[in-house]
Amino acid sequence: MFSEEVAGSCHGGSNIQRNEPDVYKRQLQDLVEVVRAALHDPYLPVRETAWDLVGTFNLVQFQPEIQNEAQSAPMMHDRDAAKQVLQQLHH
Repeated sequence: MFSEEVAGSCHGGSNIQRNEPDVYKRQLQDLVEVVRAALHDPYLPVRETAWDLVGTFNLVQFQPEIQNEAQSAPMMHDRDAAKQVLQQLHH
């Protein structure tokens, strides 16, 4: 749903933020909802994708959840990935 809206809104070089602030706001809200659900998904690749989205879109509202993963994830790889996201959020 989100990607289809983004793709449809971006055709023709339109600037969503400038020309369509309501569309941009709705898409951001959709992204936040999807990321929130994905952060709690039991399937690790889905959670990792959510971590990537948090860092890429600077979704600082998820910092506490990412911090928790960085400190208490059972696997070192997961802790390291969460720490990288935290670094992205702090830059």
